[in-house]
Amino acid sequence: VWFWFEVETSQVVDDFSPVDGGANRACRGANKNDNAASYYRINLGVQSIEDCKNLCRQEQACTGIEYNPNGRCEIWTRQEGIGASSETAGYTCLRKSAMP
Repeated sequence: VWFWFEVETSQVVDDFSPVDGGANRACRGANKNDNAASYYRINLGVQSIEDCKNLCRQEQACTGIEYNPNGRCEIWTRQEGIGASSETAGYTCLRKSAMP
């Protein structure tokens, strides 16, 4: 007796990549001291890094996120993108990748 199984594999593609390793990194503009408030919008009370990513995905201008488990989520919209990061405990900096 032969059985035929078709398995649907839905692969989750993460469209974000870590900046300088991602962990314990705060996002910056051109260099580690470049942190103009005009580069990002702050969202507070964001439950998870995945929720923060989803907020970014909903915004066409989003170039990346900075997330802290205390609920702080920065949606980066700097036209040149996230160019650097600064070592900051508890924060994660992720650059949004262009999807193929």
